[in-house]
Amino acid sequence: MSSPTLEPLGIGEQLDAGFRLWGPRFGRLFVISLAITLPVAIVSFVWQVINIVEVDSRGLVYVDDPDTYNAVMATLGIVSLVASVITVGALLVMVTRAYEGIDRSVGDVFRESMRRMLPFLGLTILVGLLVLAGLVVLIVPGFVLAVSLSLAFPAFWAEGTGAAPSIGRSWQLIRGRRWHVFG
Repeated sequence: MSSPTLEPLGIGEQLDAGFRLWGPRFGRLFVISLAITLPVAIVSFVWQVINIVEVDSRGLVYVDDPDTYNAVMATLGIVSLVASVITVGALLVMVTRAYEGIDRSVGDVFRESMRRMLPFLGLTILVGLLVLAGLVVLIVPGFVLAVSLSLAFPAFWAEGTGAAPSIGRSWQLIRGRRWHVFG
């Protein structure tokens, strides 16, 4: 399967492509969004309901065993982040393949996204660290990096590149269009 070449689009072209790609697949995209994130959210909610003894008027939460409660909540937070990355990867596979003219089932999308999930997780962490570093240095570089790297994720799936080439490709696609993309 050949990878599509990503090209900069005007705002009208972006909206048209978005409606064309998302509209007919809304049900499947909705299922992908809920398939992993909903179970994690339910487990987190149930854990909190079972363990929270009281919430006072200041919003302080009281539990019987704070150490266990905090450890489980931290674990659920990490699981939630990983679930989000898996979900975003699957959504991007569905939309990317639709852009290529290939309509995929939810199962096919999850199988394909899981084959490249570790490199995608690495890309997510790398982009997150770069944006965070920019925000720490000064706020403006963080926003510039966030905008400049915003197409790294679609480039990763559409062009089949690794993390570093996806970042370079995003930078190239955004060059000269940062204000448009930011807007």
